[in-house]
Amino acid sequence: VTEESLVAADADSMTYQSTVEAARGNILDRNGNVLVSNRASYNLVIVNFVFFNAPDPNGNLLKVLDLCDELGIQYESHFPVTPDRPYEYTDDNNSAWQENFRKFLADRGYDLDISAPTLMKRLRDEYKIPDDWTQQDVYRVISVRYELELRSVDEIGMENYMLAEDVDAESLAAVMELAVPGVVVENGTVREYNTKYAAHILGYIGPIWSAEADEYREKGYSMNALVGKSGVEQAFEEYLRGTDGERAIQTDARGNVVSEEETKEAKSGNNVIL
Repeated sequence: VTEESLVAADADSMTYQSTVEAARGNILDRNGNVLVSNRASYNLVIVNFVFFNAPDPNGNLLKVLDLCDELGIQYESHFPVTPDRPYEYTDDNNSAWQENFRKFLADRGYDLDISAPTLMKRLRDEYKIPDDWTQQDVYRVISVRYELELRSVDEIGMENYMLAEDVDAESLAAVMELAVPGVVVENGTVREYNTKYAAHILGYIGPIWSAEADEYREKGYSMNALVGKSGVEQAFEEYLRGTDGERAIQTDARGNVVSEEETKEAKSGNNVIL
């Protein structure tokens, strides 16, 4: 959630806009058999403004990450630094995330050639991470706070941080029992391929690359969107993609949802029959 999408905030409540993900269209063969479809999923999402307006965000984040590790929930970070000393930058060939990292450094006023150890020291100090934490805990919290901070850099234009995707119901319940403000469950979909044939023809979907960002932004895509990268998924992207909706969510001071209102209806994508 960016400042622009924050509708209102006071000492007792906060209202923010959340994206309602639109389902992508199905791909069918000429006989109507579904080759590619969607499966409903549930995702763990962190809402920045709610999360950082609660006390002790570092402690709250560490509680969530500890439980995720205990439950085997995989969470992803693109923080480009190795987890152990001596710190080094990772070899990430994804140009989009490399560009996001450069924008992150520029937004903070850091030199683009800052060394990995210096970066870690600065972030630990500026994120106010306690001195008595283990190195592993420091790194995990920095790597996720990096992801959260990317969402506040206007030039990147990303939405809420999806901590974990397609989480099972039992694990979701356990995480939500922690009652950490700003950690919410959102509905989503996962692409499901119902045939083992013609994978090279059907193609696949993936994140928007930096070279494509301007083009997709002009078409109204969020920078979190997954788009067709090859095959039918790419060739018929404009037909398969849906139009995301929006929901206004009001929370109390502890992050509990008080009310929700759909302000823009999501529209599913069209099916493609081969």
